[in-house]
Amino acid sequence: MMKDRYLEGKAVMPADRFFAIPGHVVALNKANNSVMVACTDGLLEVQEIEKNGEVMAPTALIKSIRVRFKIKEYGKE
Repeated sequence: MMKDRYLEGKAVMPADRFFAIPGHVVALNKANNSVMVACTDGLLEVQEIEKNGEVMAPTALIKSIRVRFKIKEYGKE
C-alpha cells in the first residue's frame, strides 16, 4: 500500500497571529495550486504531493479546508 506524502513546500510566517491545530489545511491557493497547512510555528505551503505513486498539485486532491493532515514525529512510525 502506497502512502500519500508531501514532496515540496516552504515554510511561511504569517504577518498576523493565527490559531489553528497543526496539520489543519487553512487555505487553498488556486493561483498556484498549493495549500497552506498550519504548523506549530507558522504555516507550510505545500506545493507538490504524491498519491499512489503519482505526483500532483495539492489542490488536485484537497478540495476543502476541512481536511487535516496526519502529523507524526520525525523518526517515528
